[in-house]
Amino acid sequence: MTIDCVYYNDFIRCYRDGRVERIHQKRHKNGWYEVENITNDGIGYNVFEIEHKKVKRHRLIAFCFLGLDSLIGNKERTNLIDHIDENKLNNAVSNLRIVNHGQNVTNRKSIKGYCYYRNRYEAIIKVNKKTYHLGYFKTEIQAKNAYLKAKEKYHII
Repeated sequence: MTIDCVYYNDFIRCYRDGRVERIHQKRHKNGWYEVENITNDGIGYNVFEIEHKKVKRHRLIAFCFLGLDSLIGNKERTNLIDHIDENKLNNAVSNLRIVNHGQNVTNRKSIKGYCYYRNRYEAIIKVNKKTYHLGYFKTEIQAKNAYLKAKEKYHII
């Protein structure tokens, strides 16, 4: 059996699909209402207040459903929340996972692992802050395939 709703406290409840609801605390009229899931922090995440502290929605969902140990991030850049599809407003549990910084970076689709250099394509990959040269290629497709093959081997999440 899957739990679809978790109460964070008496005033906040979270759903597996990423919805968050809060109860009207001042008047207690009409019961629960849904907290809007809009970008409001300047970098694409939904942020709202709980007990006078700003909390990101994806961290709250991960805390309630995935066992994240803290709503607040840490300086060691561990226990980050990765949006698998890179959509910062898709906070469904199925789209979130707890990762470290290196794992989070490897999910970015914008990183392509190759570039055009001196009339040919060069493929590279970074592993544990070290850059590995994968070779030079005549075509972009060859360089991309070399990078993707190396990514399967080295970027295990």
